[in-house]
Amino acid sequence: MKNFPGGWNALENMNPSLITTYISTVKATFGAPVNADVLWSNNYNTPTGGTWGASPITFNDEPTVVAVNGMHNGQELIYSQAMNSQTKMANLSSDVPSQLKGLVFLYNNPTSPRFLSKLSLNLGGLNYNSIQISVMENSVTNGNEHGEIQVFNFGTGPFTGVGTFEFLFSGYTGQVNLGIRLESTTNVSSIFELRCFLIQP
Repeated sequence: MKNFPGGWNALENMNPSLITTYISTVKATFGAPVNADVLWSNNYNTPTGGTWGASPITFNDEPTVVAVNGMHNGQELIYSQAMNSQTKMANLSSDVPSQLKGLVFLYNNPTSPRFLSKLSLNLGGLNYNSIQISVMENSVTNGNEHGEIQVFNFGTGPFTGVGTFEFLFSGYTGQVNLGIRLESTTNVSSIFELRCFLIQP
């Protein structure tokens, strides 16, 4: 008898993907800049109140590319300017269906750290004491053998309002869905799906 794919059964029971496969470093600036640490989270896949709340995150502006060494490398500075003028990285139009609001086209770094992707996001008016970023599908797994999921963690906050994330993506090319998990100071958990197509510069 033929065996068929497990679908959600397989997804829920798979080992979680490593976020460091896709992201090398990420910094958040909601007030003072915070460089995220990689750690193994035991709550990324578990909403504190038992159910997930609606994510408050919206785009404040279209993403941009920043040349890591633009001050000393004129060619890469020009490349970053050309990427910003030629690539529409997000569509913020009110005509876009809400399901596609988190769809972005961003640049990776296949050989060396050359380009940062800078995303301006609005967390809304509430305060959040935790931000974690991992692969979105990890949020429905049981975690690894210790029940943990690899995340980029930004410390204790508080985080609120408009700020930026600066991603240094690795050499991976293609689609990856990132999940930005917020934990409010009133223990409301939410995850924003950032659907990324990573393209080579």
